[in-house]
Amino acid sequence: NWTRSNNDLWYKIDPNKKIAIICRSGVRSLRASELLVQNGYKDVINLSGGMLLATQKGLDIVKP
Repeated sequence: NWTRSNNDLWYKIDPNKKIAIICRSGVRSLRASELLVQNGYKDVINLSGGMLLATQKGLDIVKP
């Protein structure tokens, strides 16, 4: 389990909400997704292949 420190933001995420984790290639987001699930987060989605694959496949990227 993670320890809570002032530098960590994971504890601010509601573990009962759907969470999508995205990074450039999908490697870091996969690890982050695994850690969230191991720490009790229920509905975690990893964008496999990351933004590289998403843009390569022509998916629409919407910036908030």
